[in-house]
Amino acid sequence: MTTISESDRAWHYRMINASIAAISIRPDSDTIPESAPGYAAMQLGEPPIAVQSGDFKINAGLVGLTREGSIIVAFRGTITPPLVSNEVACLDWTQDQKLSPVPWLLPESSEPFGYVCEGFAAATESVWDGIASAIRNYRPSRTRPIWITGHSKGGAMAVLAAPRIHKTFSLFPSTMTIVTSAAPCVGDAVFRDNYDRNGLTRRTIRYQNQHDVIPLAPKKLPVIPPSFLPDCTAIHPPVPPEPNLEYDQIGTLHYISVDNTSTYAIETDQQLAEKEYWDSVQNVSPLVAAQAHQPQGNYLNCFYGNG
Repeated sequence: MTTISESDRAWHYRMINASIAAISIRPDSDTIPESAPGYAAMQLGEPPIAVQSGDFKINAGLVGLTREGSIIVAFRGTITPPLVSNEVACLDWTQDQKLSPVPWLLPESSEPFGYVCEGFAAATESVWDGIASAIRNYRPSRTRPIWITGHSKGGAMAVLAAPRIHKTFSLFPSTMTIVTSAAPCVGDAVFRDNYDRNGLTRRTIRYQNQHDVIPLAPKKLPVIPPSFLPDCTAIHPPVPPEPNLEYDQIGTLHYISVDNTSTYAIETDQQLAEKEYWDSVQNVSPLVAAQAHQPQGNYLNCFYGNG
């Protein structure tokens, strides 16, 4: 098992907390309360800029400046009650279920960077102008690095936004770090190769939790709204997995496990991480999978363990 440096661990902890804080971006407000879960751990020097867009503001993210001068960009995952009504939550899930490949374009480019999942593309596109404007406000540079993060849908948005941020602000890859948790598959082989060619793959860490099946979607997992949103099937029926959609995971896998003594570990050896993750999601129950997916569960708790 490869040991994560204390510096990286501290920043990854902050990024997962930023993903949690983004959940508190509410449709009726453009501010995030300082009492919101995850807010304090971001260690911001001033209140962040919240960006929302889409029908009923189902897509959102925040941009903030840390006390030491780094920029954090965090995209919100799929929203659920009681944050919003069942109807609005179902609308967000419906967007997640739009799986067709669409071209992903970078600014001032006519050639697709690759083909990506339609729903995540629409979510990222809807907030892009506001996110870019907020980043510009903080003037990213070699001395002002940028950290991009998101949980679940937010993780997919973070991966899609990364090459746009890279191109828009002419950043060196070394000034960017992308940390996702529970991110689903998002882009095809062309997207993956271009992402790597631009030096972003080695700057991207993806956390996947023991028993969390969402990172398998939509290639190996049907996209099904959670049981507490029974009305979603009336809005849009469950979408079966589509093995012909060759969407890939992006970045280096950090696999989180927990043993029967509640000791957490993070496996970074890629072969072991992939095998252990795959073994952990075989025949897992929906209840266990739902619990494993929560950002305030093992994704955050692992940083208190021994991994």
